[in-house]
Amino acid sequence: MENLNLNKFSRYIIVLFSVLSVFLVAKTLVEIKTFRYVGSDIYPQNTVTVEGFGEVFAVPDTATFSFSVLTEGKTAKEAQEKSSSITNAVIEELEKNGVEEKDIKTIGYNLYPKYDFARQANMDFYPPTNRTLVGYELDHTFSVKVRKADEAGKIIEVAGKMGASNISSISLTVGDDEALKREARKMAIEDAKEKAEELSKDLGVKLVKIMNFSEDGYPVFYGRGGDVAMEKAAVGQLEIAPGENQIISRIHLIYEIR
Repeated sequence: MENLNLNKFSRYIIVLFSVLSVFLVAKTLVEIKTFRYVGSDIYPQNTVTVEGFGEVFAVPDTATFSFSVLTEGKTAKEAQEKSSSITNAVIEELEKNGVEEKDIKTIGYNLYPKYDFARQANMDFYPPTNRTLVGYELDHTFSVKVRKADEAGKIIEVAGKMGASNISSISLTVGDDEALKREARKMAIEDAKEKAEELSKDLGVKLVKIMNFSEDGYPVFYGRGGDVAMEKAAVGQLEIAPGENQIISRIHLIYEIR
């Protein structure tokens, strides 16, 4: 009876070890497979790199520009009061002509003292020896966004007539350019894939999979590479020539080959 129980116990032990061995083998194979395909640090030795290019064109629908209000006063307060008076008039008129309050913002505010430098009598070639504060200069600079690019010329003229100066930094953009960027990227990827297929045929190799992807920025060329043009229309109103903006994408694909 004891021998019978011992034999049964031995069989149980053998079966248990057999099951455990099968489990360990299966587990080991899974780990090896996972290491190979998921966490592998081994980079393929045979690769090929291709570049793709995509470009799209769009007529700008948004314009931005900057202007300054320059004032002087014997005191800082006087210069500020003069600036506020002109600034309020300019902003009020811009809003009357369709510019939203949120699209007008201060980008610079500089208050400078003005000095008169006295020289020694009959010795003008010597550097100044004394200085006297004679007043203050204030330069208040704004950025303006015009959401209808075809009205930019009119808005710029309005700002100038109301006392704004140093009108500059005029640029024309597309308000929602993300869709254009995606389109340019998609074109660049398709271009790269086509080049990779052609190259694989020429080399007599097979494309296995994409190992890496990189993309340059999205440079935007205004007016197809030209500056924003401004001209006077026959009736005297300032016209902005928007041209077309070019948005490009350059991508690089690295393929494993076999």
